[in-house]
Amino acid sequence: TNPIQIGKAGDLTFTTLGGTTPVTWSISNTTVGAIVTDTGVFTATAFAGTATITVVDAVGDTATAAIEVLPALLVIEGPNIIDTQAASTYTATLTSGSALVTASVASSVTTYIEDTDFTVAVAANVVTLTITDLPELLQGDVTLTLTITDTVGGDVGAVVISVLNDGT
Repeated sequence: TNPIQIGKAGDLTFTTLGGTTPVTWSISNTTVGAIVTDTGVFTATAFAGTATITVVDAVGDTATAAIEVLPALLVIEGPNIIDTQAASTYTATLTSGSALVTASVASSVTTYIEDTDFTVAVAANVVTLTITDLPELLQGDVTLTLTITDTVGGDVGAVVISVLNDGT
């Protein structure tokens, strides 16, 4: 079954349908949240991830539910169109998150590739995408999707950048 989804720092009360009271609640992954053992009140932490909630009744019958604490959307400031006839640099500055991030880029054109046509550098909360070679006319305009992931809380942000071809 699909997990129950909740935002970071959210609360949710689990209930039983049947069973013999009293019941006891537990969680498999305390990194993503905590559950009050006698009430079933779940509180998500600041970390994205999944856990299994288990309830056991007085005679030992059990039931489980999956829960997923969703990542928050990172706020990325910066333009999203590089319209130039020369090499250029795009800078994304995160205004949320922990500043411990990773970055990856997906290109809409398989022949427009990282380390040949563009590079990505990460320093604290700033990600720099440097266009070293513009797309050629046969490649057309290229769409780059820059995805930034906060390695501490699991938050994710993405920006789509259009790189216009050089017309040759």
